[in-house]
Amino acid sequence: MTVPAVVVVVPVEGPAVAYWTLADRAELDCLVGELTRLAFEHRSRCSVCSQRERLCDGMRAAIEVVTDWRNSRSRLSRAAYLRAEQAVRDELALLGIAA
Repeated sequence: MTVPAVVVVVPVEGPAVAYWTLADRAELDCLVGELTRLAFEHRSRCSVCSQRERLCDGMRAAIEVVTDWRNSRSRLSRAAYLRAEQAVRDELALLGIAA
């Protein structure tokens, strides 16, 4: 008997800060969803991961890629947010309005 694959989509929260956008969250959701799907497929074929107590080097590397992406995206989004804030303050200062 073949058991149908079940895909569970769990919304992933990013940092609870103003600069983490809905687009950032959606991108992270996609990456984590794909990583989860592939991890289940991989586990059934990997002698290390199938033991459920350890992860093989390849699976650890895949998780690290997603984690690194999240950290980089967070820094990039923060920089863009701060740059936009600074632009507003600069514009207000040119108009003589205190921010």
